Amino acid sequence: MDGIDYIAAYKEHGTQNKAAEALGITRKKFRYWHDKQKEAQAFNALGLKMIDAEGAVMDGLDVKGTSRYYKLDDGGIWVKTDKEKQEQLDRFKSIAEAVVDDINPIKPVKRQSTHTKNDLLSCYVLSDYHLGMFSDHDLDGKWNTDMATETLYRWVDYAVENTIDSHTGVFLQLGDFFHANDTKGVTPASGHVLDIDVSWDDVIRIGTQALEYALTRMLERHDHVHFINAEANHDPDAAKWIQVFFERLFRDNPRLSVDCTSGGFYAYQWGDTALYAHHGHARGINDVSKTLTAMYPQIYGNTKHRYAHIGHFHHAKTRPMGDDGLMEVKIHKTLAAKDQYAVTHGYMSQRGAVTEFYHKEHGFVGSLNVTPSMLI
Repeated sequence: MDGIDYIAAYKEHGTQNKAAEALGITRKKFRYWHDKQKEAQAFNALGLKMIDAEGAVMDGLDVKGTSRYYKLDDGGIWVKTDKEKQEQLDRFKSIAEAVVDDINPIKPVKRQSTHTKNDLLSCYVLSDYHLGMFSDHDLDGKWNTDMATETLYRWVDYAVENTIDSHTGVFLQLGDFFHANDTKGVTPASGHVLDIDVSWDDVIRIGTQALEYALTRMLERHDHVHFINAEANHDPDAAKWIQVFFERLFRDNPRLSVDCTSGGFYAYQWGDTALYAHHGHARGINDVSKTLTAMYPQIYGNTKHRYAHIGHFHHAKTRPMGDDGLMEVKIHKTLAAKDQYAVTHGYMSQRGAVTEFYHKEHGFVGSLNVTPSMLI
């Protein structure tokens, strides 16, 4: 490293963009060294050992990826990276950053709520919304983008108006917000053809307007809002540019922060409470806790109450903390209707979305469950 304290620079300037500008470097370079320093700081603080499978490469060969071993009390866990895929994502994110530099920022949103409690946090969870999907297989009837958009706006209003008087609001979009990733209309990994009822251009416009509305409403209600937009299997590239887009769009709103972490695993500390997130496509309910603990050791070591949130499976299920002693893991259901795949495989889970309430000292203290019938 070059002797610069990137963590201190981030705290001083508030955002990675402003810190990078002050240091006279690119945002990509700042993010890289900031994350490296955070990781080193965390492992030094907890005394954990980290072993890299890098450097032991024979002459004439190239490194396709890296493996990192995180040592835990019960053994450990390997976290592997794919160099080609990561470089592709970095290039994509750099292009997105260049494109959104010219976006006019939203003027500072005024907070309308005057009575908030500093110890409380509201976590608005939206999972697997699949905007742009068409379905005539759901038991409630047909489902299209117009219906999905109306339901989404109504959920935002209902959830924000009925939340508790919490200081911070976390908008946890758990992934697969868009049904498709791009104009091809297929799943990126498997190439499955998707049922779509609007053009990609239209769904981008509709989706970004809806997310902007949600964040604005939350800023009106809370002192601070934190936005996590998780990468997932249906829209991994779209998730990247959403992060960059909204960080730039709200750059004049210091009360809003956007998590631009790469890799699909996220964490947010609220006093003695830790909130973790992952879509659920790479790690499921039985193994995501080890990965999150290894990736965020400092947050794990500094908290007493820990909760992981995943989606992907479209139904609700909870794995108690006592199962592995690390954290409670929750799978979240979706507000969206069932597609053909879900119906033909007999998945009959009820639809809905939840806002969970957390206290800095006491952890989870309650929730607000919303079903589609409540939004009519």
